[in-house]
Amino acid sequence: VNLVVPSGGLDFLQKPVVAVVRLQDAVVMESALESPGPVRFFFVLVGPSQTGMDYTESGRAMGALMADWVRD
Repeated sequence: VNLVVPSGGLDFLQKPVVAVVRLQDAVVMESALESPGPVRFFFVLVGPSQTGMDYTESGRAMGALMADWVRD
């Protein structure tokens, strides 16, 4: 795991908020992930829940863009 993508809706927001964070050194996050591994990037996307927009799908798309495909 090299990227964590939390996303969702928050009632108190009026506009979507996006943050991309790159850590200088990778950190192993045992309690936050199903399979612990080094994490270097965070992509956070949250927005108002009243808009009807599915922020989870946008987060999923970012995860696919940041995927590191291993080739033999």
